Amino acid sequence: MTAYSLTLKDSAVETIKECVRAWLSVFRAQSEFQKNLSAWAKGGPRPRGWTRTGPAVPTPECRLAGIRRRWLEIDDCFAKNPVETVRWHVGFLKSYLSGGDLHDTAYWSEYLTPRFSREVSEQKCMRFVALYERIAARGYHALSYPMVADFGSAPELQSHFGFRYFRFDGSHRLACLHVLNVRKVPCLVFSVRCVSAEHVRHSVSRS
Repeated sequence: MTAYSLTLKDSAVETIKECVRAWLSVFRAQSEFQKNLSAWAKGGPRPRGWTRTGPAVPTPECRLAGIRRRWLEIDDCFAKNPVETVRWHVGFLKSYLSGGDLHDTAYWSEYLTPRFSREVSEQKCMRFVALYERIAARGYHALSYPMVADFGSAPELQSHFGFRYFRFDGSHRLACLHVLNVRKVPCLVFSVRCVSAEHVRHSVSRS
């Protein structure tokens, strides 16, 4: 078997794996959205890490509805916690590229170690580095769409949250692309149905 045929085989296997991962991600989208929304609403800092700086936020009950593929600005995908994303994910990659100590990054001390054991944190660091190198070498895989909830699809939700796009999958991929000077990326964008709209109306009227 030639090296060329081996390369084709490896590429096909990777494509199949990406297809499976993409399907599983969409299948788990509702639960991932709820988990991310709950974590974001708690604010921070907290002993076990945080998703943004600030106090807890009363959050209406929401559910994902429709889905479509759209190109979004990466900065819009960072909207739910832009300061933390730049400090953690982007800062980690910049430290890696400059030869810095990865254990001396906010990604390590604020994002990983409050949530995971040292062994798991080390593994996640290495996976993040490997992801960056893979994207830098081969480009962005079209099947690995970040997933984003569009709060603009439900009345008053965008005003309640103060931003439109709530990313709940793809932070690491987006950070890699950002560092590689990519500014727009295809995403799976979910419309959102607000289950507790009354809560939103009251919170908006008090603000």
